[in-house]
Amino acid sequence: MAGRRPKPTDVKRAAGNPGGRALNENEVESPSIQNFEPPIHLSERAKEAWLRIVEHYSHTKVVQITDEIALESLCEVYADIRELREEIAVNGRTFISTDRTGSTLIKRNPAVAELSDADKRLRSWLVEFGLTPSSRSKFSTDGSNKGDEDPLDEFL
Repeated sequence: MAGRRPKPTDVKRAAGNPGGRALNENEVESPSIQNFEPPIHLSERAKEAWLRIVEHYSHTKVVQITDEIALESLCEVYADIRELREEIAVNGRTFISTDRTGSTLIKRNPAVAELSDADKRLRSWLVEFGLTPSSRSKFSTDGSNKGDEDPLDEFL
């Protein structure tokens, strides 16, 4: 399918329906992800991320149970990034190697490239769930929870 992916109706409502087009009132809906425990197969760090994200969305219908696989991916990528950063902190960004001739070479730690890739994937998932400043700016609320602290501020 060519062109942009269509936005879910709830996302359009949250953004104030900027296009002004008729909303799909017959869109298939599944239950929201409120009070949804993390899957047992997630890593411990991914479970922590899951709980924080679900808490963030607990008052909306934007993230639904059908989004579970995507949310799992977001949480696991975040866990990978934390693990890779720890590995780099312990072993450094580079290491010294010796080739067959005895010459000393400085090589990049493979975790650095993995971290770069994981960071790109995380950014993509964060945008998909509206968890970056620019993607959040596209949404609006009724103002009922104005002044409340955002539980994701500490997380991100």
